[in-house]
Amino acid sequence: MILQLQRFGYQKAIEFLTVCEAEILTHDWQKAAVKMTCSPSEILNYFHQLQECSPAPCASYEAANVQWILPEFEVRVEDHHCILESIEEPNLSLDQQPPPALRQALQEARFFLDALSQRNLTLSLIMNELLLIQENALIHHQPLRACQKKEIAEKLGLHPSTITRAVHDKYFLFEGKLLPIDMLFASFSANDLSQDELISQIRTVIAQESSDFPLSDLQIMMQLQEKQIQCSRQLIAKLRRKAGIPASYQRKRINS
Repeated sequence: MILQLQRFGYQKAIEFLTVCEAEILTHDWQKAAVKMTCSPSEILNYFHQLQECSPAPCASYEAANVQWILPEFEVRVEDHHCILESIEEPNLSLDQQPPPALRQALQEARFFLDALSQRNLTLSLIMNELLLIQENALIHHQPLRACQKKEIAEKLGLHPSTITRAVHDKYFLFEGKLLPIDMLFASFSANDLSQDELISQIRTVIAQESSDFPLSDLQIMMQLQEKQIQCSRQLIAKLRRKAGIPASYQRKRINS
């Protein structure tokens, strides 16, 4: 409030606020006038200036609709393995003998709880499969392995669209971070490698190049082919730029 009064230039109102706190609460303008050595009408004017201030000056900056993201699971690391734990959910139960008027509502509630249970089971099965594939990526910060929804669907006997719907806007906690489940999927790039894995291979090749003669994208491609990794020069260039790795002539300039 003092900052608002300063912005308005109400210096005497600031003094009134700080000196006459008890009198403001009781509206004792006579006593406040004695403290401030001024007339009661001036005190009343200072009070009106206080009323011009907003008690919640930051309220206009609040979002109209605040959306909260709640994780479905927490992933912990124990003995170098990922352990999946469901976030505790409320224990819902139904009265088995409701009044006749509520029997239809009971059937609908049972259907809802069964659907919720099936949804949680499906999501748990998907998450367990993903952790088996991406465990090293999470624990050791390695590149994500290539993994697509179709692969998980085939393992679980589900349709890929079911996987898509199940993980949409779903999150998990890992090392204090809220992460989308969808980030555990990685598309294939070359030789069953994900883009992250291929970028890691590109970085390895570049790390071994001569600083005086940096490798071109074509030369990087040829070295990867020697490792039985088949990919095009265009893909190398695309992933190199995505990873923020300068071109060969730029790397030479940096090293010279």
